[in-house]
Amino acid sequence: MKAAKMALRKKTGHAKRLGHGPLDGACAFVSDVHLFDPDDENTHRFLGFLRCVGVGDEHSGDDQAVALAHVRTLFLVGDIFEFIDASVTYFRDLWKDVFAELAQATKRGVRVFFIEGNHDFGFEHGVGSSSSALVSSSLDQKSWKAMWSAYAGDAGLDFEHETAGPLHVRHGDDVVSEPGYRVFRAFVKSSFAARILRCLPAAPAHRFFIGFASVSRRAGSGYSLTLAKIRRDFSAFLALHPEAPPGTVVIGHIHVYLDAVVDGTRVIAGPDWYTAPSYLLLRADGVFERVFLDPDRRLEPLVDPNGPS
Repeated sequence: MKAAKMALRKKTGHAKRLGHGPLDGACAFVSDVHLFDPDDENTHRFLGFLRCVGVGDEHSGDDQAVALAHVRTLFLVGDIFEFIDASVTYFRDLWKDVFAELAQATKRGVRVFFIEGNHDFGFEHGVGSSSSALVSSSLDQKSWKAMWSAYAGDAGLDFEHETAGPLHVRHGDDVVSEPGYRVFRAFVKSSFAARILRCLPAAPAHRFFIGFASVSRRAGSGYSLTLAKIRRDFSAFLALHPEAPPGTVVIGHIHVYLDAVVDGTRVIAGPDWYTAPSYLLLRADGVFERVFLDPDRRLEPLVDPNGPS
């Protein structure tokens, strides 16, 4: 109970903010993939994308392949899975193909940063029990993460890109949220909650949380996600960090395609991969662009009259 009380006493419920130093070259950002089934179309499309990161054919004439050829840093900006407890080997076995592709990307020299979303758990907590006994999944948590990521956990990450300037990346559920959500978030992201979750049988827990997430999605967010609300919430977040305001913030979570300016900070979000398969590309010259993988599912951004031209 002590851990639970400490979680609830957190001042804001925001994910910690961590510095990760300089960035150079091209970067790709993907969020809200919401992988349900290892064998469905969405998963196969995502695996295909991962196989291209850092190995695209620069001479193929395919603009997408050329862009991905130059990517040296990949950001997975939360909710990559519909539900996962990565501390339990059942889930690491279930999604072994995804983690294997990420491991291959790191071998190609791509740095991978995995930021937990509100559907992703356990990446920074200890390994728990599982019904799976695969040797490939039985590595300790630290060794397993080192195979495929430079960082995996619940945080907002700060970088200095050589041409784009200061950059902050976080999932965003702790920034744009409903009243009281951050108290709930502080609890469910705590080690105490992780221990409770680990007591549940993995497969039934997976089915339950997948079903719960589907019901929640059909019910809607419960609040009006207007540009005005996004601005208010980001202003409040930026006010918490007056000593180090980021030049650009990249988030997921809100499932809104947005490029806006809030209090002098550029805010780029979405759309979610699940609705419109796409990634955000930061080119080596510091220019951001959204790349859609399916022309039939392309979306237009929410217009911000004060945003970048």
